[in-house]
Amino acid sequence: LLRLGESEYGFIGEVWRDDAGAPYLKIFTLSNIAWDEATHAMVERERLLGLEFHNLQTLFGAALLSGEPVIANDAPNDPRSGGGLPPGHQALDTFLGVPLHFGGELVGMVGLANRRPGYDEALLTALDPLFQCMAAIIASVQLDRQRRAAEIALRTSEEHWRQSFEMAGVGIAQTGPDGRLLEVNARFCEIVGRSRGELLGCDVRTLTHPDDRAADMAALEQLVSGATTRARREKRYVRPDGSAVWAQLTVTPVRD
Repeated sequence: LLRLGESEYGFIGEVWRDDAGAPYLKIFTLSNIAWDEATHAMVERERLLGLEFHNLQTLFGAALLSGEPVIANDAPNDPRSGGGLPPGHQALDTFLGVPLHFGGELVGMVGLANRRPGYDEALLTALDPLFQCMAAIIASVQLDRQRRAAEIALRTSEEHWRQSFEMAGVGIAQTGPDGRLLEVNARFCEIVGRSRGELLGCDVRTLTHPDDRAADMAALEQLVSGATTRARREKRYVRPDGSAVWAQLTVTPVRD
């Protein structure tokens, strides 16, 4: 990009948004123009996490806020340049800021500096295919980042659910509409006196006292048909040694 743009230095940044929805730049890819040990250390430290720039009273801020390219061929005197550069910063004589759009969304920005004698519309046209490619890459990176974040959130949620499920002081079981057990927690295993391996795939009717099976199936049919949204009843489970254990049962359908 620097070679094709005949520029001394530049950056490619992503557009992020704060909690209020305001855009700011997060830059992972940039020319290192650090002017002393402190700024050099800062760039090397922060570039992995992305250098954040929230001050939009700048030339690149003008491009972000307008969504249009900014050409400043007299950057030091341009009213959009804000408060100037920090002491020691490499000179900024000319500047080109190009917002990158993908699918109608502002996803990033390119900044180039110090092309002589300056930047123009002809250069913008010549570099447009490269800008479009960059926008597609940034959009792909952002989509992948969102996907990975969603996967982490889902795993965390599943882990929390699993902990709650397993640590519950009451027996919990999930069955299919045919009555076969899909999942059971430790307490349910204790109540019916069987291991998880024995229970998974087992028809819950085989665990139920013969005198309670008809009422069980009638309640299940009502839940599956939608005639009722919750069933509460007392029933007896039969343990392997033949003994019966009474349980207060609450059943709720889960639909997809």
